[in-house]
Amino acid sequence: MSRGTAIVNAKVFDGTTLREWTSIRFVDGLITECSAAPAIREGDDVIDAAGGTVLPGLIDSHVHIAPGALAQSLTFGVTTVLDMFSKPELIAASKHEAGSRPNVADLRSSGIGATAPGGHPSLMYAPFPTLSSADEAESFVAERMAEGADYLKIFSGIGGLWPSLNAQTITALVAAARSRELLVVAHANSLAGVEEVVSAGIDVLAHVPVDGDLDGALIERIARRNRCHSDAGHHREHLGRTWGSGCSRRSTPG
Repeated sequence: MSRGTAIVNAKVFDGTTLREWTSIRFVDGLITECSAAPAIREGDDVIDAAGGTVLPGLIDSHVHIAPGALAQSLTFGVTTVLDMFSKPELIAASKHEAGSRPNVADLRSSGIGATAPGGHPSLMYAPFPTLSSADEAESFVAERMAEGADYLKIFSGIGGLWPSLNAQTITALVAAARSRELLVVAHANSLAGVEEVVSAGIDVLAHVPVDGDLDGALIERIARRNRCHSDAGHHREHLGRTWGSGCSRRSTPG
């Protein structure tokens, strides 16, 4: 039998409920036993939680990966990070790190997000893949999958400062992702953008609109379709328009 690790004298929260367990045993990274009595086997390493709480690893649902971020994430109890757009070569290196080291967080990524020529965030570096029409959706999604994308991200810039994908292209991207069993995350910062991507059938909304509040009918549509929200705050493309050039409120890049 493999040598395991047993945690004792703990409070155990399973993600929903505080359980009656005080001990957890795991072997080779897998939990093998949870019990109210000490789950210790001969030869196990024992960790005394001293009344502390054990809970499932946290998931950071909106990051833009950087070197060293996976190790830092695990330090703070984050066991999985969801990258919402980074360069393919950085994602590949980070996934290799996550797969080969036990002391870093796991990683999922959209890779490069879908945007229009000149649209956000295509000005960040060159060359940057973009789409001009719905006819390019299939090849765009196929290329992201070849680069290792775990889901697709779409940028809806309608109401923003830069060019945006049209509704037909967004709908085609969602269809191409669906045919490959990929979830679709949408970056939308305006009410019109949220309406556009929800109508196209996306799964996850990133950010919140800065030009008004979502009305009850739209919220109901989002809830009815079991869509979820990954909020990384307001996006800087709207800061000058919404809060003025001297605003010091923090924002995130994607």
